[in-house]
Amino acid sequence: MVVVGEWSDLALDLYRKLPIPSKLVKSAECQSESRQMDFQIGRMIFNVLLLAILLAGGVQGDGNSTKNSKDEEALLKAEAAIRETLLKDYDKRAMPTMNTKVTIIEISIQDIKMREVDQVMEVSTRLSMLWDDPRLVWELNKHMDVGFLGMDPETIWTPDLAVYNGASQTHVPRSSMPMIVYPDDGTILYTSPYKFQFSCVMDLTYWPHDSHHCILRLGSWVHQGHMLDLFLKDNKVETDIPVALTSNGHNISAAEWTIESTSVRREESHYPCCHEPLVTILMDFVVKRNAPIYAWTVKLPVGCLSVLTVLLFLLPPTAGEKMILGGLCLISNLVYIAYASFVISHAPSHSPLIIKLIGQQVILVTMSLIVSSFIVKIARDPRSHGVPFFVKKALVILSYPLCLGNYRNLLTYSSHTYEYTSKSEELDLEDGPAKEDERRRLSMDGCEWLLLAAVLDRIALFLYTAICLISLIRYNSVL
Repeated sequence: MVVVGEWSDLALDLYRKLPIPSKLVKSAECQSESRQMDFQIGRMIFNVLLLAILLAGGVQGDGNSTKNSKDEEALLKAEAAIRETLLKDYDKRAMPTMNTKVTIIEISIQDIKMREVDQVMEVSTRLSMLWDDPRLVWELNKHMDVGFLGMDPETIWTPDLAVYNGASQTHVPRSSMPMIVYPDDGTILYTSPYKFQFSCVMDLTYWPHDSHHCILRLGSWVHQGHMLDLFLKDNKVETDIPVALTSNGHNISAAEWTIESTSVRREESHYPCCHEPLVTILMDFVVKRNAPIYAWTVKLPVGCLSVLTVLLFLLPPTAGEKMILGGLCLISNLVYIAYASFVISHAPSHSPLIIKLIGQQVILVTMSLIVSSFIVKIARDPRSHGVPFFVKKALVILSYPLCLGNYRNLLTYSSHTYEYTSKSEELDLEDGPAKEDERRRLSMDGCEWLLLAAVLDRIALFLYTAICLISLIRYNSVL
């Protein structure tokens, strides 16, 4: 191989053999011309030396490149020879040994979803497994020290893992990701992403603040524990869910479900049919719903409907708008029940507390409508006689704590004309003192019945408010 030193010697010999112009020897008078020629000769020498160095580096680089390409080609041939040798009589359907041990060294959660309609949990994981296959062993010194080999999972044996409580399919789908084989004892490291779908019965009692405990059961579909044994490196499950934050720290990548806790454990089960144990890997997931939008679409309407019904008893006893407002409240509650039933219709075996609250609200609104109709009838219908004396006395006493002083004054100042008499009642004002006394008596009787209606209306208001407060406190866990 030509090196830089050899090219330097060649440049020096070339410098010594350069032809010197005869004018420089014969004429001593042309010094300026001699200097110019010396400058040109020096520049020529510099160019020759630079060219020699570049050629030397190029030759050496080409030599190294040629050597590297030859080494890579030889390495590829060695790997191809190893694969051909190992897979020549290899049966990927046969187990490596009669007692193969598979160790799960890593479980990493990438994403999690809940399909509420199908009662299915979907978990995207990265699973790393390790096992030995004595049939995949080669000698390093005979194969250019190839320390590991990438193999296609379709060409060698892999554990027949299955999801026992799988929702869409039982067996774990094979991955196209290559696995790594080490030569010492045929150790195989297989890391691949999986998407497990398994059944998870959801308890929606505390919807939309519900949390669920789901268990993934993973194990061999064919082999018992004495043939294919599963082990865990540790009982930890890593969570590697990406998070995207805005400039103010708000998480814009948060999913509807958050992982509260995860764990994994090994379990041996015995069945009457077989003496050998069945080894199962159990992964526990506790997830909680995280949906802030439900605060506006679910919880806020419940509170507003409860407050709106209270206004039904704040209207005057004679107001016909009571019936209109009560009907609107009843329709609104029924529409809300239809919406909530549509959202959680996939869980008919559970009764969410918020649905019970709205159902109770519908019953209260219906009863309020009945009571309001009775109160309006008492206040507006004409009466030929007043309420009994003992009832009148009790009404006057109750009017003080119920804050009904205005209605009580109608009885105290009986000389005042009752301005809210039924519109159907017609009085002749020109019939003299007898008719005037009769009119005043009717007005007095109407005031008594009006006070009765006001007392009943106010008692219904306090009773309904107390029931609403108790209900809101009772169902505070879902509000």
